[in-house]
Amino acid sequence: MEHKLLPSQPNERIIGDKYLYHNKIVMWDGKRLRCQHNRRRERCKECGGSQICIHNKNRYTCLDCGKKQICKHKKRKIYCVLCDGSHICQHNKRRYECRFCYPNLYCEHNVKRLFCQFCSGISRCSHRRVKNCKICKEETLKWNNIFLNFSIE
Repeated sequence: MEHKLLPSQPNERIIGDKYLYHNKIVMWDGKRLRCQHNRRRERCKECGGSQICIHNKNRYTCLDCGKKQICKHKKRKIYCVLCDGSHICQHNKRRYECRFCYPNLYCEHNVKRLFCQFCSGISRCSHRRVKNCKICKEETLKWNNIFLNFSIE
């Protein structure tokens, strides 16, 4: 199958289309180029991404390779309560998820504001699901393709 060359301007690219870029097949997701498997290239196992170790795991969370970031309790150091990780607050919770350290993150329904369906959190779509649900993605792709086809003609 012949693939088109990657247009230099992002507004000329079509979301979901595959292009040829530096002799590799890439896919445009509307924001960045992804590999042919629709993953970030550095995180794709099949493409030999730079963040994948020899054990076929994420280099930073691999117990064998990521020794600098893994503590003796086999957790990431920054999140380990026993090692006083930098992302742990005085209440022994993850700092940015603690209700006491960051009370403004939670609404009166005791849910994170972003995800509350009653407070219309910004991470909710019009279908009251977490943003980027399948229906929204399909609608976005459809409207983007219609808009691009209309603007080209």
